[in-house]
Amino acid sequence: MRKLLALGIVFLSLVACQKTPEAPNLTLSGSPKINLPADGKGSITFTTNKDWTASVPEAWVHLSQTSGASSDGPVTVSFSCDPNPTYDDRSATITIRAGELSQTVTVIQPAKQGLLVVGETTRELASEAESLELEVQANVNYAVSIDVDWIRQIGTKGLTSDKLSFAIEKNGKAEDRSGKITVTGAGMTQEVVVKQTAKVYPYVELGDGLKWATFNVGAEKETDFGDYFAWGETEPYYVSQDPLVWKDNKSGGYTISSYFDTDDGGATFKKYNESEGKKVLDDKDDTATANWGGPWRMPTVEEWKKLLDREKFTWTWTNDYKGTGVKGKIVTSKITGFEGNEIFFPAAYVWSGVNLPTSMVGVVGIYWTSSLGTASKYAQIANIRNTSTEVSTGGIVRSDGATVRPVCE
Repeated sequence: MRKLLALGIVFLSLVACQKTPEAPNLTLSGSPKINLPADGKGSITFTTNKDWTASVPEAWVHLSQTSGASSDGPVTVSFSCDPNPTYDDRSATITIRAGELSQTVTVIQPAKQGLLVVGETTRELASEAESLELEVQANVNYAVSIDVDWIRQIGTKGLTSDKLSFAIEKNGKAEDRSGKITVTGAGMTQEVVVKQTAKVYPYVELGDGLKWATFNVGAEKETDFGDYFAWGETEPYYVSQDPLVWKDNKSGGYTISSYFDTDDGGATFKKYNESEGKKVLDDKDDTATANWGGPWRMPTVEEWKKLLDREKFTWTWTNDYKGTGVKGKIVTSKITGFEGNEIFFPAAYVWSGVNLPTSMVGVVGIYWTSSLGTASKYAQIANIRNTSTEVSTGGIVRSDGATVRPVCE
């Protein structure tokens, strides 16, 4: 009996010393969905008390290790991804197995960043104002920049495929020009060069060695008056004539207080004056050159005088030029090889002060020359009347507004 009792005690002691088997465990740390950064690298951390394996069917995901032994601490498996060659996000599933347990982690790789302006990289346009559309395909935020002021973006941008609209201003100069539209985003750049052809201005050759434009600066046809300019100014003082709206700081109209070349009301002049010796406008102050571009310019007083040679040219007043009702003078060449060539100068008068004296419009035409007057306050003009035509060397006050007829060689 004692022997049996001793054996029982030994058996119970052995049973009490045996450890209860631990239940299998596999626990992820973090989210089961990972949005990858641009470099395509990431990691998965988990704990398990079993030997484990890691696998992924997608060949573009590369695991740092695919198996391991059980561990008391956390296990980290790093991974990297090949660059995404597509413009769509893509995903892969990484599976961790430990015994009969498993956990999955979905990794999402962002799309390849793309920025593309569809079509030709150079767009050639005519000289007239028009609109331009560029199709941009992008999955990144982007910015648009323009390096010239005659192209203006008029649309807004979004993502995916956009149509960007641009307003192209009329090219009023006799020179081709080009500008560049640049689209940038996420370190990528797309450029489109916009080329616009020159404005072609019609002219007449009268035999005096010059080509005379058939209409004034600011006009579109020979019967238009065009704009009024102070001598040496390249823009009119008004925004519009009808209704009359003056530009900022020009509300006084065509007066010396508005004029660019004096700070003391015309007592002295800064650039064009008798002491400095500048007698003819520089290109940048020449109304014709500034508005139409080279080779157009304002005629000098001597060039205007050549047209007054009655042996070579006839001057004829008309009250109804070609049935338009516009008044002015026609110059007709008598020079051999140019006989019958003619040009029309409408009588637009001169704008002095705030109001244009309309009673004199159609009676007198005042055209600027590029020549300074006999005194610094004045510039020389061609004075075209219904009774006579002359070139005035005394001229008129430089701040008055007169019309401009361009010439070129």
